[in-house]
Amino acid sequence: WPIRVAGLSLPFTAYAGVQMAYLHRGLDFRRRLLPDAGSALAGAAVTVVGAATGAGPWSLVAGILTTAVLAPLLGLAVGVRIPLRWDAVHVRETLAWVGVVGPAAVLGVLLLNIDYVVVTRALGEDATGLYSYAYRFAFVPYIMIAVVLSGVAFPVYSRLVERPGA
Repeated sequence: WPIRVAGLSLPFTAYAGVQMAYLHRGLDFRRRLLPDAGSALAGAAVTVVGAATGAGPWSLVAGILTTAVLAPLLGLAVGVRIPLRWDAVHVRETLAWVGVVGPAAVLGVLLLNIDYVVVTRALGEDATGLYSYAYRFAFVPYIMIAVVLSGVAFPVYSRLVERPGA
């Protein structure tokens, strides 16, 4: 059940992803900060409080849902409105992109998650849960630093390329 409930986050995550891509494309990182960091911090707080109060795996689900729902709402708060309508030109462009990038994305997801399948088969579901927690606790500090640095480095380097010698 926790995974099924966490799956409810997918439409919100998809909409927020389009909002973030729109802001990234326009190099509008000031506006991106609130939905990106705000939702992540709120989701992390909900997860930690849930875990501290004994909610177990449901603390992760609550954090995921909080992050997923809050990100597009904060995106709307900073003025990023992506209309939900059918646009044949964009659909064709998206399908062309998926045809090129899609297979590599699927392979990437498989490579990033095959260890969970191996751990589950070899040691069982409980061990996979513990493995997942341990991996996340080790990986989250790194990814948070990398995301922040890349988010700062990209606009800085873009401006340097725009104004050589500055």
